[in-house]
Amino acid sequence: MNRTEFHKAINAFYNNTLSCEAEPNWTFVDHIRNKYLKRTTFLPIEGSAMASEIMPETSLEEQTEALQQVSDPATAEREVMVTDSLSGVEAKMHVTVEHHIVYSPGYQVPVLYFNGYDADGTALSLDEVYRWVVSKGMQSSLQHGNRLSAQGSISQEEHPALGLPFYYIHPCETQSMMRSISHDIDINTYIKTWLSFIGPAAGCTLSHQLFLQQ
Repeated sequence: MNRTEFHKAINAFYNNTLSCEAEPNWTFVDHIRNKYLKRTTFLPIEGSAMASEIMPETSLEEQTEALQQVSDPATAEREVMVTDSLSGVEAKMHVTVEHHIVYSPGYQVPVLYFNGYDADGTALSLDEVYRWVVSKGMQSSLQHGNRLSAQGSISQEEHPALGLPFYYIHPCETQSMMRSISHDIDINTYIKTWLSFIGPAAGCTLSHQLFLQQ
C-alpha cells in the first residue's frame, strides 16, 4: 500500500463511520507531516462501577453522557477511586484512550498508534496498558513479545506526525496477515478489515454495524 492508497483507504473508512451511529467518532487529521485518523474513547476498568454503566459499542457522546451521570460534574475530571469487592484493591473507574491510524512508509501499511490516560490525565505505563487496555485474550502473547502473532507486539516510539512518544502495534506482520485474508482487498474496506484484527490488541474495537453496511 502506497501513501496515496492509504489516504484513499482512511477516507473511505472515515466516510463509512459517519453513517454508523454505533461507531465512536473518528476525526480526520490533515497534518502537514502525515494525514491520519484519530478517535478518543473511554474504557471502563473491569471490576469498577463504570464497567456496568458503559457498553463497549456505545458512541462517544453516549459514553460521555454516561460518565456525567455517574460522576459529579464538579469532580468529573478528578481521579475517582472505587473498591474492587473481589480483590479489595482500589481501581480507577475508567481510562481514556486515544487511537491514531497512521501510515508507515517503511512497512507500507497502516499502523495503530495509541496512548492511554488516567482520569487525571496521567499517561499509562506499559504495565497499565497491558492491564487495562489490551484485550484479555491477547495479553499473554503480546506481553511476551510474540511478533509471530497477527497483532505483532506493543512497542513505543515517536509519533511520526506529532513527535511525541506513543505506543503502537508493531506492523512487521501486517502485510502477510492482510495477504492471508485476500490478495486483492478492496481499498474501501481495507482499514476496517485490518482494524478488526489489530484493534482489539489496543482496546480499539469496531461496531459490528460497520460490517453490515454495503
